[in-house]
Amino acid sequence: MFRFSGFVSDQGSLAESKTADNHYVIVTYWRSFEEHERSHADEVFTNKFSALASMCSDTKELGYDMLWQGEAASR
Repeated sequence: MFRFSGFVSDQGSLAESKTADNHYVIVTYWRSFEEHERSHADEVFTNKFSALASMCSDTKELGYDMLWQGEAASR
């Protein structure tokens, strides 16, 4: 889980707006969407996730495909 530190980089931000609201991010890794969905059936996960969601004004679960993880390309 990460908490937004409050800064927005001028160098890496592509949009003109350099503001962002306070937010938290939970990063998880799943091999498939189905595996992710099954995790919601786990009682411990469900209880922890529900407790966290109760403190939020808005929640979104966004899925991403990993395209690059920082390893050097082989030639």
